[in-house]
Amino acid sequence: MSIAWNTVQTAAATALLVTLVIEYAVKPQLEARKERHLEALRTQRRFEALLVDLALAAGVYITDDTTADGNAVVRGKLQAERARQYDRMQHLVTELFDNLGKFASSYPLAPWRNDMLLVGTTMHGILMSARSRHRQAQLIAELTGISSRIFYQRHLWKAADLSKARTELRALVTQTQQPGPTLAADRNATDQPNRSPQ
Repeated sequence: MSIAWNTVQTAAATALLVTLVIEYAVKPQLEARKERHLEALRTQRRFEALLVDLALAAGVYITDDTTADGNAVVRGKLQAERARQYDRMQHLVTELFDNLGKFASSYPLAPWRNDMLLVGTTMHGILMSARSRHRQAQLIAELTGISSRIFYQRHLWKAADLSKARTELRALVTQTQQPGPTLAADRNATDQPNRSPQ
């Protein structure tokens, strides 16, 4: 039995050529695609973490400080913590607004991108408004609650919940765009409006 060396050489050359094509043409594209996908997932996780942080900061700010039972020291600590959480909330909304394009582009489907843009711009508008700090924190807490239902439940079998959350989001955004009560008539008129120190 003789060996057909031409066949062996052809098979070896073909294997080498296929390996080189895969290594230098296909593999870099696959690696780049995988890296883009991983970056999108990291960005989505950062956005979702921002929502949780915003919910916590707003929740702490709107808590009632009547639990201090008249103790001036405890009441002072609670007021200091509320002020710190308001500053933190401002920082988080600014981070969200400044990176809105990056966050929105990490979601491949247009409905989620549109929802994210709506949430980010609305939160920024709330903090820029003349509402009291307490009302701003209430609205941001409501927005983060609705937003978490939209961005954490991206499954087809929860389409009814998703549709309901999107309807609630648009209703809340419409509500924030209406002229609100003046600061004196606001629920917590002792709070200061969102103004930078002069």
